[in-house]
Amino acid sequence: MMLLEELVAAADTARAAIEAQRARKPAGLDKQRFYSSRSWRALRYATLCKNREQYAALTCEVCKSTDGPFHCDHIEPLSLNWHRRLDPTNVQVMCDDCNLGKGNRDQIDWREPVE
Repeated sequence: MMLLEELVAAADTARAAIEAQRARKPAGLDKQRFYSSRSWRALRYATLCKNREQYAALTCEVCKSTDGPFHCDHIEPLSLNWHRRLDPTNVQVMCDDCNLGKGNRDQIDWREPVE
């Protein structure tokens, strides 16, 4: 009877680990579908408009360059915090070089405080 209980406990632990992994990092198809979604595109557009209003032109939050192309970067990467994918406080505008250099290695919020 003890062996059966240990097996059930081990299976529950494994199931919980798998569910946590799925919640943390979606399958590639889900990520691709997310970036094509109407919700992401609306948030991206609103973020770019807010940036343009703040700086009078699209501007990288890191290097202050006005040369594009620009990316809407997730401060907390999707691979680490999938649940914040549509959180407007988790998105910042970065130029191509700054965004690709950042990757998902850090979670620095480069935005200037809005007064």
